[in-house]
Amino acid sequence: MITNISIELNDEQRLNIGQKYHNSKAKKMITRKELNHIVEKFIEQIEVQSNIPDDMGIENFAKAIAKMTWEISTIEEKQ
Repeated sequence: MITNISIELNDEQRLNIGQKYHNSKAKKMITRKELNHIVEKFIEQIEVQSNIPDDMGIENFAKAIAKMTWEISTIEEKQ
């Protein structure tokens, strides 16, 4: 399924996420392609988590996601 999820970010948010994504204090905002990469990896990691039961409610699901350890490499590192 191809999703069309609308996410609005202002420049401050894009800069904050971009600095985290690139592990830098440079004034480099995240691009759409990079944000897509993060979201795709986020979904992949949720799928493979074995400690989250399938019948968990949304509140507990959100709490479990918040406790996860994330490993997402930049697009450049992936290549």
